[in-house]
Amino acid sequence: MAAKRNYYEVLGVPKNAEIAEIKKAYKKLARQFHPDLNQTNKDAESKFKEISEAYAVLSDTDKRAKYDRFGSGNFGSDFDRAWQQSRTSGGGGGIDFDQMNNMGFDLGDILGDIFSGGGFGRSGRGRARAHPQNIEMELPLTFMESALGSKQTFSTGISLIDVNIPRGVETGSRIRVSGKGQNGGDLILVTRVEPHPFFKRSGDNIELNLPITLKEALSGGKVEVPTIQGSVDLKIPEGASSGMKMKLKGKGIDNQLTRHAGDQIVTLQVVVPALSSSVRKEMIDLLSDVKEQNVRSHMKS
Repeated sequence: MAAKRNYYEVLGVPKNAEIAEIKKAYKKLARQFHPDLNQTNKDAESKFKEISEAYAVLSDTDKRAKYDRFGSGNFGSDFDRAWQQSRTSGGGGGIDFDQMNNMGFDLGDILGDIFSGGGFGRSGRGRARAHPQNIEMELPLTFMESALGSKQTFSTGISLIDVNIPRGVETGSRIRVSGKGQNGGDLILVTRVEPHPFFKRSGDNIELNLPITLKEALSGGKVEVPTIQGSVDLKIPEGASSGMKMKLKGKGIDNQLTRHAGDQIVTLQVVVPALSSSVRKEMIDLLSDVKEQNVRSHMKS
């Protein structure tokens, strides 16, 4: 038989870890290796069993003290026996964690905190019916997913569910999924929207800084502009200058929650090209006859 791994290493915690740190580590690993969520991974159950054994010992004050002093001893074989007998008792390929508790290894309460309902881990008949509890989880979204809406497949820890994201959600929006929380409560998804490289949201409007060439600014004409719905043509007027704002009606967020459609506000940014000294001199000579206006008059105190 292969030697048992160090229980602290199995959970990834230091030997002086507090019980709260041990619980946190076990919960994270239990969600990662729970057999119901890894049905195509033949190694998931053995990994789940290994972390459960480590937690069952380290979360018990007396067992942990004996382990720290003497090593695993009989804990491994006792846990193996309890696991196999509780699996037979649970039936259907699951584990009856009340049976595990009767054999000296208590896992039912913490797994009840992580997973609602049956499946691989089940409670026995002697426990009071748990009250429904809502669960809050963060849902990261790209900018486009939040603006246009999307369909996300989300893991609750015990099952995968499809969630429809309405158009117009933003960071902090709350999406309630009925009955998908703990013990029949609701799952509440709190969205976190990632920033976009060049789009910026202001209410239901989309703001965009659009670089244009000096030639485009002077002569005007149509330029292609990106929007969240796809590219459109925008007519630049002759003599356009940096800071000029133009509106693309209805090209903002068609908010499904407020039933309001925003616009896209385009701010022009004239990019001066790199010129040779001779060309630069020619341009300055051409501009010498142009009457200059005081472009900073509004900044005087």
